[in-house]
Amino acid sequence: MPCQTISGERTSLVRKAVPEDAPKVNIYFGNLKAEGLPWFSGFAESAEACSEFIERSLRAPDRSLVLIAEVGTDVVGFLNCRRLDFMCPSASDLQHVSVRRIYRNKGLGDALMTSLLEWARSSGLRELTAAVHVKNQGAQRFLCRFKFKKETLPGGSPDYRHFLLELNGSVAEEAV
Repeated sequence: MPCQTISGERTSLVRKAVPEDAPKVNIYFGNLKAEGLPWFSGFAESAEACSEFIERSLRAPDRSLVLIAEVGTDVVGFLNCRRLDFMCPSASDLQHVSVRRIYRNKGLGDALMTSLLEWARSSGLRELTAAVHVKNQGAQRFLCRFKFKKETLPGGSPDYRHFLLELNGSVAEEAV
């Protein structure tokens, strides 16, 4: 997992989440909510619910991935991806990726995505999907930087834009 220095002063680390991270992840999501993102609906009601979610993900490492980005002891970024076994076993849905505002544009989002792409390739996935709120232009641009393409889904919600990344080797390699 990537480790880097931010602004020459603090070191960040991207790693897989463990159940003990739940309280810090809940604080992280509380901070995101306080930043006033209109499309953000929260993550878990409690540290216990968050811990259970992370534990479920750890029991199925080939089907789900939960990453955190840390600066010092603070969680400042989060990524959650889950395999779409019920629809398409070779695809996974990027359900959430975010970085606190004060840490954006410092490479943490890129580090989270690079780790995701490494996991996807090693898991034999062929596609990654994502749905992003129409007001979240920053996330849409971010996904496009990683070669995600906008998709139109019949009957899809008008509040969300759908994205697809085909992992045929060359596309994923270019995205990193």
